[in-house]
Formats: sequence, structure tokens, C-alpha cells
Amino acid sequence: MSFYISKSILDVASRTRLGVVELAGCEVGYGHTSLDDMRLRVVSRVRRDIRGAAALKSVPQIAGFDQLRSFFEGEIRRQSTRAERLLEGILQGEPMPVENDAEDTCTLLMLFYKLPVILVDPTALRGDIGLALGRPGSSLEIVESRESLSTDGKLVFADDLGEFTSPYAQGKRGLVTERSQNLLLIGVFPENVGDSIVKDFIRRSSNWMVSLCGGEVVQEGMVGEAEAGQ
Repeated sequence: MSFYISKSILDVASRTRLGVVELAGCEVGYGHTSLDDMRLRVVSRVRRDIRGAAALKSVPQIAGFDQLRSFFEGEIRRQSTRAERLLEGILQGEPMPVENDAEDTCTLLMLFYKLPVILVDPTALRGDIGLALGRPGSSLEIVESRESLSTDGKLVFADDLGEFTSPYAQGKRGLVTERSQNLLLIGVFPENVGDSIVKDFIRRSSNWMVSLCGGEVVQEGMVGEAEAGQ
């Protein structure tokens, strides 16, 4: 399994990177005893770092991702990412969504890094996997709504079969359930985020997933151009 960032993205934002972690032999359960403490620590960190929902757009990671998608999405009021909606909910005192141990860990990673992170079962994917732009007239079947999400010209994740999820809403293909034994995590890192953060994401994602879902890391690394001297 290989990973890429499409040329159309790199032509205008050459320092965009992905952090990738793939695991095998996992057991996805519900309500792991460590999750409550992890949620408390991550929520405390979010509320310490961000002084209310009104300050979200000034968070460097969110501003960096906004800059990235502004190259392709012309709307003045662009759709919020899943990470932004999670952060806004936490800052407004809403309960954290609970699904299964793997999805809940992905939620914590989005909150911790304040950036889009996707989690999929890679057995549903085919060929190379990458960050790309939605094709003209394309749409994505998503979990959050009965209506499809228009992905025309927007950042999406795609394989040889087409788009399967996005930073804005979770696609139906490759959903992680209690039957999933293979897991794939991908974080998106805009140009203003250093490589040290990408490496920290890879390390933390591996540790958290293995501790909560078992299995072993079979592939991990950064996709994209490293900083000079790295």
C-alpha cells in the first residue's frame, strides 16, 4: 500500500504532508478503561490552549488548514472540518461523541492536534491512497447525513476506486467497526506545521491505537517533502 499527495495540491502548497499509521491484528472494542482518563486530559488541554469557540479560526493549525483549502475552495464561508466541529463542541461544553475504541481514539487525536485525522479499515480500499481534489461533479456518501456531500474541487481522500472519505465528513466506505482487524490512520498537516509535530503524531497514534486496540504497527511514516536538514 502506497500513499501520495496529488500534484495539483503540491503545486500550490508544496510543504503539505501526511502522517500515516497502519495497524494489523487489532481488536476493536467499546469503553476501554483508559479512555475516560485520556478524554479528560485531552479536553483539559483543548480548553487551556483555546479561549472559547470564537478563537478557533486563530488557532495556527486551523488557520494553516484553512490556508491550504483556500487555494481550491472559493467560498468565503468554507465548510467546517470534523476537527473544527469537535473542537467547537468541546469548547461549548457538549459531550464528546462515543462510538468504539478505535473511532474514539481518532476523535482524541483530532482534538489533540487540532487538525483533520481520518480512520478507515484499509481492507475496503484498493491501490494507492492519497490526499487529492474531488473530481468535477463528484460527491461522497457520508455517515453524517442521508444526503451526499459535494466534493467537487474539495480536499478528499481517494484510492483507485475513487473518493472514500474527506476532512469534512466521514465516508461510508471503510468504516471501522468491531469486526475490523486492520486500521489506517492519516493526519493532514499544512505548511505552517513543523515536521516534529508530524513525527509526534505518528508516534502518539501508534502508541494510543496499540494500547487501546492491540495489534501491531505494520507501516508508518510521513508523506511529503521534509524540512531542510531533516
